[in-house]
Amino acid sequence: MTRAGDVARSFLSGYEGYVQTDGYAGYDYLESIEGIVHVGCWAHARRKFVEAIEAQPLLEEF
Repeated sequence: MTRAGDVARSFLSGYEGYVQTDGYAGYDYLESIEGIVHVGCWAHARRKFVEAIEAQPLLEEF
C-alpha cells in the first residue's frame, strides 16, 4: 500500500533470495538481512545515458 520500509519488511518476512529495488532509502535495510541479496535497478542510470546521447549534436559521416 505504501513504499514504507516496514511494509516491505513484513511482505518479505521469511523470504530468501534476490530483491530488486530502486534507489529509495526506505529499502536500504535489505543490505543487512541474512539470505537477501539486494540488487539495484538500472533504469535511472540508463535514462541519464540516453539523455546525454540525445543532447549531442549529430556527427556527419566522412
